[in-house]
Amino acid sequence: PCGTVLLPGTAGPLARALNARQAVSYGTSPRDTLTFSSLEGDRLCLAVQRELVTLGGAVVEQQELVLPFSTGASPLPFLAAAGTLLLLGVPPEELPARLRSPV
Repeated sequence: PCGTVLLPGTAGPLARALNARQAVSYGTSPRDTLTFSSLEGDRLCLAVQRELVTLGGAVVEQQELVLPFSTGASPLPFLAAAGTLLLLGVPPEELPARLRSPV
């Protein structure tokens, strides 16, 4: 099996077929690991709904992070980018600086 997969929450059946040790989903469902609890102007509140383990083995705890967000942009690619950074081991407190440019 592969170690970790990051995929849209709508791809649930695919996640089961991949046989990954950890599946991290992103989307608008409360069942997704990464979602947003609010989207207001140029800010998005990213909700980490359950802990996830980075590729380096560190644990990212459940939390909410207020992040800069480009007005009018789609939140799904933004959630995918944030999830990728978290899984690569970027500390949550560094996400605002890393996600300042449009995704």
